[in-house]
Amino acid sequence: MTVPPQAGPSDGAGYGVECPLCRLAPAAGTLRCPGCQEDLTPLVHLRLRGRIAYNEGLRLARAGAYREAVGELERAVRLEPELLVARLVLGKAAAALGEHGRAAAAFEDVLRLAPGHPGAGAALAALAVAG
Repeated sequence: MTVPPQAGPSDGAGYGVECPLCRLAPAAGTLRCPGCQEDLTPLVHLRLRGRIAYNEGLRLARAGAYREAVGELERAVRLEPELLVARLVLGKAAAALGEHGRAAAAFEDVLRLAPGHPGAGAALAALAVAG
């Protein structure tokens, strides 16, 4: 599952960026500054780099490349610590590698950030049964 970007307060494009020169947000449907017409795509990539790493980690996990997936997902968590879905997939990828301590830590982090999270609770319970 991909994660949609979070919209900025005045950003019509939904990415929370503004032109560093003009201080204008792009209009809906474009990533160009309405003032100077500069392409703001690199700023979007910087803002969303945690989600980009998550999507790459998810792609790798689905392909069975768990070692590489763990690396990307750890990067996603470093860049965007509140991205719970990255922590969940990180735990699942670590579990697939037999790294139960790392997996448990990821699931426990989710529960610390979102107490009672059903996915993390179930994954942690399944890990305890398997381990």
